[in-house]
Amino acid sequence: MRNYAKILSAAAVCGVMAASVAHADTVVLGEPDRTVVQEYVYQTNNGCPPGAVMKKETRWFGLVHPEHSCVIPKGTNVTVYQPGMAIPSTVSYTPLPATVVSRLPAAPAGDVYVTSDNQIYLINPTTRTVVQSAPLYDIED
Repeated sequence: MRNYAKILSAAAVCGVMAASVAHADTVVLGEPDRTVVQEYVYQTNNGCPPGAVMKKETRWFGLVHPEHSCVIPKGTNVTVYQPGMAIPSTVSYTPLPATVVSRLPAAPAGDVYVTSDNQIYLINPTTRTVVQSAPLYDIED
């Protein structure tokens, strides 16, 4: 019975170690990260990028919402490349500058952050394979 308990505890430790190693390479892009990239794209394009439009004014108790926000118009076709897919060589993307990347979660060695259409991608630049993706802007309601 003691040997069985030792085997189970050893298996549990190995499982935890394997999960923590796998989790270390996983990058999750959350809302604060999207906001960082949205600010950069907005400033770079002097407004919303091509394909996106300024969201209608939002009023709260008579006050205009102070933040700008771009949205993708409903019905617009946006191609999204999922993790594991390669971005075709006919599709262009823009690498994010170091000033923006420094404010995002650290990318695994060799991977870079880029934007294309309405997406933020973490890609392997050698193979153009998508590691992680997140929408840059919401689709208009």
